[in-house]
Formats: sequence, C-alpha cells, structure tokens
Amino acid sequence: MVVSCDRLLIASLLANLLNNAQRHAATAVTVAVRAEDDTAVLPVFDDGAGIAPEHREIVFERFAPLPESRERNPKGTGLGLAICREIAHAHQGSLTVEDPPRQGTSLVLRMRLLP
Repeated sequence: MVVSCDRLLIASLLANLLNNAQRHAATAVTVAVRAEDDTAVLPVFDDGAGIAPEHREIVFERFAPLPESRERNPKGTGLGLAICREIAHAHQGSLTVEDPPRQGTSLVLRMRLLP
C-alpha cells in the first residue's frame, strides 16, 4: 500500500494525531492501516472521554479547543487538528472524527492509494 505525499508534512500530521490521542487516552491508543478500494485508511483511536457528535467539526477549527483539551493542555493553541486537516486536504485526502468502535475518539485519515 503506497500513497503519494510530502513525507515531512505527513510525519507532522501523524505525530500530532498520536500526541493528541496519547494526551486524551485513558489507557490505550490504537492505530491501524487498511485499504478500502483505492483509499488508504488510517484510524487513530484513543479510549478517552470521546468527542460529542456536535463537536466533531469544531475540533478542526483554528483556536477552538474544547474545554477538556484546555484542561489537559493549557498551553495548547487549538491549531493542531486544524493544521492536520489542512495537510490531509493538501494531499487530496480527508481527516474526520468518526464513530469509535467503543468509548473514545476515532480520528480517521484517508488518502488515495497510488495505482
């Protein structure tokens, strides 16, 4: 499975997703990679409190950290997930919050696979 990307930008995106998940996890962070048709899918799951459905787009807005995020990281700027989404979009991909398999948060990166 191969995608075309700027390795430094994707490394930054992945580091941010993993750091975010680690900060919010109760006990574990799970990462998987799979192919769905012509798309690489990389979910990052943490078993923390989760993100309410009504906040799933707000977390991608600049300078809009949720109250729980402010408590866990008072020095955070609220830019991390916004930048991650911009990097995904710059690679013709997407980054979304999806229903987790159990309690927690599931952030899912999707990018087109090379033929």
